[in-house]
Amino acid sequence: MKCIFGYLILFLMFSVISCSSPQKINNEMYPISVTEPGDQIASENPVYTEKRLVLVTNGIPREYEYVLNDKIIAKEKLDKAGKVILFEGETPKGLIKQYDMDKKLVAEINYNAGKLEGLNKKYYSNGNLEYVKNYKNGYLEGQVTEYYDNGNKKSEAGYKNNLLNGTLRKYSPTDTLLVSAQYYDGILDGLYKEFFVTGTVRTETEYYKGKKEGYSKEYFSNGILMKEYNYSQDKLVGETRTYYEDGAINKIEKYKNGKLDGDTKVYSNNNSEVPLYIDVYSNGRKISRTAFDGTGKQIFKIRY
Repeated sequence: MKCIFGYLILFLMFSVISCSSPQKINNEMYPISVTEPGDQIASENPVYTEKRLVLVTNGIPREYEYVLNDKIIAKEKLDKAGKVILFEGETPKGLIKQYDMDKKLVAEINYNAGKLEGLNKKYYSNGNLEYVKNYKNGYLEGQVTEYYDNGNKKSEAGYKNNLLNGTLRKYSPTDTLLVSAQYYDGILDGLYKEFFVTGTVRTETEYYKGKKEGYSKEYFSNGILMKEYNYSQDKLVGETRTYYEDGAINKIEKYKNGKLDGDTKVYSNNNSEVPLYIDVYSNGRKISRTAFDGTGKQIFKIRY
């Protein structure tokens, strides 16, 4: 009997301990939200608002309706320039899908707390992407890519706090690189290059904090160097050379503080080492011209 009584006491003690022990909450019964109120970006199946075009005047969108769960929650009117002149109703939150009069998807726009946030897309009438942009707190942030209506890439760039940062690339409709530029805080800083549609380099210019600094070159479409310059603080300095398309020297100029200063020598297109004439400049003003024959003998000299 004592033995049975002892077992009963142990059973009761074990039950009390088990009931008082902390229990792990089942997340399936108590789901945890990973988004802020109004933020549908992180949801797998977000509830979205439709932005429907309801009035077009002379080909220009003038009125939209915002529809959520088959209910109009807001109306928007625009002027001829596309600027919003009247907004009535509830401010949309989360994902907005914009449609045209034919109910074709025009854009996908994400909002959080009334500001652009996350991935935003716009489409051409043929359904191809026009651009993909990323926003953070209403400002462009991260990668921005634009496309032609044929689907080829038009441009790509990185943004930080709404300013260009990193490499900007622009392309032709046939997907040939046209421009490559380096930016820092929205300002050109680094090598800027332009290309012919054939892919060969057209221009090369060094920038520092938005100003031309160092060498700059221009090329013919065949790749032969056309001009080479030197810049300091966005102004031409030192020697500038211009070439004929066969590579022969055409002209040599000297600059100081952005103005011609010194001898400017002009040559014929026969690889001659003797210039046709020499112009002398001082602070941008021409002082004289001296002409020569093929042997280097002076023909005449004019003073200005």
